[in-house]
Amino acid sequence: MDFSEKAGGREAIGALFSGLSKALRDKGVLMILQAWFDESGKGQEPVYLLAGYVGKKTMWEDFADDWQAELDRTPCLPYLHANESQLFKGWAPEERIERLLRFVAIIRNHQPVGITFMLKQDEYRQFFSVISRHPTITPAERRMLKNPYYHSFTMILKIMLKAQAKKWKESGVRELIEVLFDDDIDRLQRLKLGFAGFVATVKKQNPEYLDLLINKDAECRDDKVFLPLQACDLLAWHLRRHCFEIARGNPAYRHDPVWASLRKGIAYKNYRYTEDRWMELLLAIRKETFRGLA
Repeated sequence: MDFSEKAGGREAIGALFSGLSKALRDKGVLMILQAWFDESGKGQEPVYLLAGYVGKKTMWEDFADDWQAELDRTPCLPYLHANESQLFKGWAPEERIERLLRFVAIIRNHQPVGITFMLKQDEYRQFFSVISRHPTITPAERRMLKNPYYHSFTMILKIMLKAQAKKWKESGVRELIEVLFDDDIDRLQRLKLGFAGFVATVKKQNPEYLDLLINKDAECRDDKVFLPLQACDLLAWHLRRHCFEIARGNPAYRHDPVWASLRKGIAYKNYRYTEDRWMELLLAIRKETFRGLA
């Protein structure tokens, strides 16, 4: 798709659902995610993090109009990217905060549902060190379980697909889901492999869920032009900064005005891999092993 100036707004969102009937287009759900899966931990708490928002296609179209209007407001911004300080060069700190709060207000006004996923690297490595030595694990399974993107998709997307399938069965309302990522995401090829692995798993375990997923491959866009991705970047950057500040013993960061505003008046679904979750996954794998040996 050719993204010319301002091509990441209403028209680009509608294009994601092209080819569907009007009824399915208008009911379409768009989940947009930004990831920081930093394995080095250089200057940051080593954590795998995925964050973004989900909402109806029609909501995102109206959102994009308001976001673009705010970018165009004097002094104009070409786009919003939380870690690019040059965008606010010459601005006083309070001016930057005030402008960011206006963008947060747009998110709050349109009420997408926030999605966050975090996985501590040390806990993940402990689990993988156990599971990788499992006597029946195959090389392909080991590679997939080593991919943190796969774990995030298995938790977030499968839960969402399951909920949509239940809604379809109980009400007859079919809402198709499009999942979109930033094309500048960390380890993009790894993300694509993780998404492909997730789709393969769903096809094997719950093939009916795939009827609700529009894209069977990971789709990415440039967050400098695709406006909803800029909202996801704002959330993901502040969540990652929150993890960093907590790790260095600075809980006062929760009072940062932008971070505090992002957490106020916006519904979030927060997903975490806890020790119990790891044990549940391990026991499930062992159960399949013993069943095969029976």
